Amino acid sequence: MSSEKELLEIVGRNWADDARKYSEFYDLLRSYLEDSDTPDQTIFETLAKRVAIAYHDQKIGYEQGDSIMNYLWLECLSEMTKGHLEDIPPVLMEMYEAFDAGEFYRTDDQSDDPVKEHTDPAIARFVEGLEVASKR
Repeated sequence: MSSEKELLEIVGRNWADDARKYSEFYDLLRSYLEDSDTPDQTIFETLAKRVAIAYHDQKIGYEQGDSIMNYLWLECLSEMTKGHLEDIPPVLMEMYEAFDAGEFYRTDDQSDDPVKEHTDPAIARFVEGLEVASKR
């Protein structure tokens, strides 16, 4: 059985150059969702926050963060079809959309930088909001 600590540790570490780590993360997540007493919504929100913070703190790159969020999104939808989750957790939705915004150019000549122009500011606002909330 995987633990939340294992999942949080692997999400917060740069492993973009090691394809085996993607598989390890996916296996840990599936195992944790199946075996944990923690509600799925909490698991997805906790992991989405961790990805945002790790990306904001430059511990992981865009590609890794985007890949993790895409996988979390797919697993969330899978859990919904199984009846384990009613709605997409708001934090997961916000972070998925933030990373997704970096996937697409807005100009025909692709001279824009969608990560810098869309993903980075969205993640920064989110993390700053977490920091403000934690100081209350």
